[in-house]
Amino acid sequence: MLLSICSQITTASSYYYLQTIEDLEAMLAYVKENNVKSAAVIGGGLLGLEAAKAVADMKVESHIIEFAPILMCRQIDQGGHDALVGKIEEMGLKVHCGARTESFVGENGSTDMDDMSPVSALRFSNEGWDDLDVQMVVVSAGIKPRDELARDTDIVVGERGGIVVDEQLKTSVDGTYAIGEIALYNNFIYGLIAPGYDMAGVCSKIVAQEQLGYDLGLEETPAFTGADLSTKLKLLGCDVASFGENQPPPDDADVSDLVWNDPIGGIYRKLIFNKAGTRLRGGILVGDANDYSKLHKLAVQGGELPENPAMLLAPTSARGDVEEEELSDDPNTQICSCNDVTRGDIADTIKSLGVDGASLAEVKTCSKAGTGCGGCEPDVKMILKQELEKMGGSLSNHLCEHFAYSRPELMALVRTDADPTSVDSFEKILHKHGHGVSFSVASDINFLSVSFNSLIMSSMFPPT
Repeated sequence: MLLSICSQITTASSYYYLQTIEDLEAMLAYVKENNVKSAAVIGGGLLGLEAAKAVADMKVESHIIEFAPILMCRQIDQGGHDALVGKIEEMGLKVHCGARTESFVGENGSTDMDDMSPVSALRFSNEGWDDLDVQMVVVSAGIKPRDELARDTDIVVGERGGIVVDEQLKTSVDGTYAIGEIALYNNFIYGLIAPGYDMAGVCSKIVAQEQLGYDLGLEETPAFTGADLSTKLKLLGCDVASFGENQPPPDDADVSDLVWNDPIGGIYRKLIFNKAGTRLRGGILVGDANDYSKLHKLAVQGGELPENPAMLLAPTSARGDVEEEELSDDPNTQICSCNDVTRGDIADTIKSLGVDGASLAEVKTCSKAGTGCGGCEPDVKMILKQELEKMGGSLSNHLCEHFAYSRPELMALVRTDADPTSVDSFEKILHKHGHGVSFSVASDINFLSVSFNSLIMSSMFPPT
């Protein structure tokens, strides 16, 4: 199964797993009741950085504690780290890398983990480092495979956890398979959703053939041999992307790289080529990743480079009239890396649904594009707009079928209402500005909570 990274909040009386809205409410209550002024987030990966921003949004001084010398060490290098830290510190967050956390210090001075005294500081084993005064700690420190069940059997488990599998996702016990973040392939745990789907695809075919006896007519035996770990995300409002071989080993002689480092604009880009400069092998983009799709395709699928490869280096924001990468018309262009959905797949889905049925929600549901991390949703929406226009239709900017307004328009109506009490709940907004009855718009409408600093849907889902 696929498991998500779990963060923990250390409190005076218990540990909270940050997985549900109730967990977040408990965390907010603890901050208020205990007058928390400063908090530490242990872990400088994606979820750790997002958690640190959430802590800062609570008006609490937020400290990011990372064991590695740089943030997001699997995705970026020192130059990318410097650009990212600049963006983070502009928001008022504080970054501590190379930090070796030794213990939590309670208000009574105890460092015993069984002591339930409220936390008052973090203690480090780094020479010369003072204790960091905090009243709350959030831990987001990586993936730990839940392999307890396997440890009580004959299934082989890795030295540091994870169930050992081969290319067909088979474990050491016949008829038993493992996929996702619990599977240890080639001594590596994959913590992204796309490799999990790849594993599931291989495993399902193997089980269908070998366990259920189906003839799938496959010419070759399905195999998982690793996955493309390229990723693009918007982290605390800053583009961060890496693709291909973004950090080749030091002894790799076939490497030539170009670097764009703009500390004023907060942009760092590193493109890695072969020594001859005829092939793009990978890269790191921080601050401006608008041309990620183009560069990713060149690195992963290959393609002809410009006569002067340096022309690829400048960010789109520095190219004058070019502001954003245009979507490729090639139907084989991958749009959704999570579910391996191409532009052609999305276009076929839109044609199948027709002008009247091709809403963004339906296209996402039917094609699976945009249903993973969500980072490709703007591209899916752009393709929908383009394909509908080809078919003689147009893309509505309405929030959903229940509101004849765009998201900004509806928010403006709510924020400027002369009687705020008439729009302080989901039912009231729907009655005043919409039509119909549906729970399906919950994720779309709940953004209005920021207008009231409260949960506008709480009356629909009363506390139990």
